[in-house]
Amino acid sequence: HRAQRDKIGMASLLDSIPGVGPKKRKALLNAFDNSIDRIRKASIEELTTVKGVNAQLAEVIKSVL
Repeated sequence: HRAQRDKIGMASLLDSIPGVGPKKRKALLNAFDNSIDRIRKASIEELTTVKGVNAQLAEVIKSVL
């Protein structure tokens, strides 16, 4: 149950970011091993390697997380 609860928590945190919908959320989680912490620690350049994430959105993600 903990894994499911953690995934829901991760999803809701990413959903709160303007410009991140279900597809980008899934792509971000897949790219960073389902870890919000890894997304949080990623550089702008690393975030922009995810499909649909440009530099502007990467900056928003960094500021929210």
